[in-house]
Amino acid sequence: MLFLLTPITGGMALAAHSIVGEKQARTLEPLLATPITTVELLVAKVLGALLPTLAISFVGVMLYFAAIVLFAERGVPAAMLTPRTLLLVVVVGPAAALVSLQAAIVISSRVNDARTAQQFGVLIIIPLTALLVAQFTGSLWLSATALGVIGLGLFAVWVLLTLLSASLFERESILTKWK
Repeated sequence: MLFLLTPITGGMALAAHSIVGEKQARTLEPLLATPITTVELLVAKVLGALLPTLAISFVGVMLYFAAIVLFAERGVPAAMLTPRTLLLVVVVGPAAALVSLQAAIVISSRVNDARTAQQFGVLIIIPLTALLVAQFTGSLWLSATALGVIGLGLFAVWVLLTLLSASLFERESILTKWK
């Protein structure tokens, strides 16, 4: 579960600065003048923030599992390499990161300060932390099916947030009125 937080926290500064930072630097206007659609622009901004941190997270997970194989007792690696672990690392983690980074993009396109966008985007960490604590205390056990549903639900929320951000993103206003 801790590896789920890496793509979120790592990419948050990039996502928050991707719109408001470019507004402040006056580098967004040439990009908005290109023929790409708003959805393409916003998805590219999110993926640009997600992919490097996701790669770092995957390397961290692989090193973690390598250490388990080298140093743990015999049955531990088999207990760790389960469909649940795979779903957490490959589906739920990236989906949660997409949701939080897209939220940062939505906020970033509406505010003049990147810190505001970061603070709202990181809010997804609260329910993930609650899941982590519940798992550590043994009060909650998420099956592979539940994790798959959570992951698909997060992807659906990301799609909805992407559509919302495209409808809220005001290209013409940014080009003509933003100060």
